[in-house]
Amino acid sequence: MTSDSRFVALALKPDTKPDMTKHLTTLTRQSILLTFLLILFISTTFAQDISTDAGVISAGKELFNANCKSCHKIHQKSVGPALADVQNRVPSIDWLKSWIKNSAALIASGDPYAVKIYEEYAKSQMTAFTTLKDDQIMSILAYIQDETVKGPEVAVAATPAAGCNRLSPYSCFIGSHPWLLSFGFEALLRSERS
Repeated sequence: MTSDSRFVALALKPDTKPDMTKHLTTLTRQSILLTFLLILFISTTFAQDISTDAGVISAGKELFNANCKSCHKIHQKSVGPALADVQNRVPSIDWLKSWIKNSAALIASGDPYAVKIYEEYAKSQMTAFTTLKDDQIMSILAYIQDETVKGPEVAVAATPAAGCNRLSPYSCFIGSHPWLLSFGFEALLRSERS
């Protein structure tokens, strides 16, 4: 019988073990580092920050009013979708730029989100804004984001003056002149109406 020297060496040295734990630890560290660097690269490469600079927002407002306002509102649907927080609803900022520049091309490509919007809005196509540059679109997004953060305008209803009620049309006048009550003026005015 021939002996295999590999097995004999291990049999003679029972405390000798392959150093797999050291190898796995090094591999794990490298994997974690690589994953972290990849995430960092992706987030800085593909994420485009929307500016909060007042000048950029102002330019975006002008562009929005000139190009978008006829079909879009920020906080409610119009001819097109409401645009509040739009950058978080679409697949990406680059997708949104493509949509703004030529929505027909995205729809024709079969892009699922483009087709969904197209069908949701009765197959009406958005005007292509091929002349808008990326920085102009980003300024429009800055304006939209600024308006999103502000929230929708709240209509303030006129509040009746103290002493007014809807049961008596004269109560507002009499409520502001309580001395008229002592003369029974409200009763007199009511009897004239009947």
